[in-house]
Amino acid sequence: MHDVTGPDVLTRDTGAEVSSGDADGAGAAGADRGPTPLRPRLRWWIEAIVVYGSYHAYEWARAGVKGSPRTANAHAEQVHRLEKASGLLIERHVQDWFLPHIRLAQFFDIYYGTVHFILPVVTLVVLWRMAPDRYVRMRRTIFALTLLALFGFATWPLAPPRLWPSEARPFLVDTAVKVGGLGPLDSGGMKDLSNLYAAMPSLHVGWSSWCALSLTPLLWARRHRVWAVLVLVDPVLTTLAVMATGNHWILDGIVGVLFLAVAYAGAVGWERWSERRIRESVVIT
Repeated sequence: MHDVTGPDVLTRDTGAEVSSGDADGAGAAGADRGPTPLRPRLRWWIEAIVVYGSYHAYEWARAGVKGSPRTANAHAEQVHRLEKASGLLIERHVQDWFLPHIRLAQFFDIYYGTVHFILPVVTLVVLWRMAPDRYVRMRRTIFALTLLALFGFATWPLAPPRLWPSEARPFLVDTAVKVGGLGPLDSGGMKDLSNLYAAMPSLHVGWSSWCALSLTPLLWARRHRVWAVLVLVDPVLTTLAVMATGNHWILDGIVGVLFLAVAYAGAVGWERWSERRIRESVVIT
């Protein structure tokens, strides 16, 4: 038996095929089959090290690609003009609705600073347990999405609405300061590593959309309908949170979803190319 340890598995997406009704995906137990030439065995501790190390590498890289305030503010001016011309300039309307409701504003501060970090981890664990094939595809997707985001942070620094046109007179209120709540910038350790101009794209929206893409078809197919709906609602709440807290423009979220689509297409393309290469090598031998 061809047993390859490590994170890569080259198989079809069990979760997607369950939802489509194909024979291979109809049985939930299909995700629990043993290793084959196209299904090398995954080791949880290797996966944990890879994911943990990758996240810290991302934080380090994100902190190292800071743009200048002048460039970030110039880009924010461009985004403001584009949104105004296209009718997308809704951030102030969203925040104005939430600000009078203090508890709701505090809720979104907490939501912004916690769910963004917790739900992707939960998603990976659920995929690992329920659909290893889908886990590998979606792990590749979030890695690719994060790399694309780092490219965006490095090449196009952008001031968030709470810092533009100036921190003293911002376009939107910084609710973490004015209202309170939890968030990554409230922590001294995270504050030292933060990149205030890493706003385009919004990984809050990108990662929450990745969670929905990863889990909703799988949970729905397994008849966990309530959980599927809750996961699907998360990107909507996250999009509201990033605007209500003044941390992102709506365009940041749109680009985050577009980057996710590119990353997913790349992960699927890589999977199919790898499967074809392995099958050809098996036939030859």
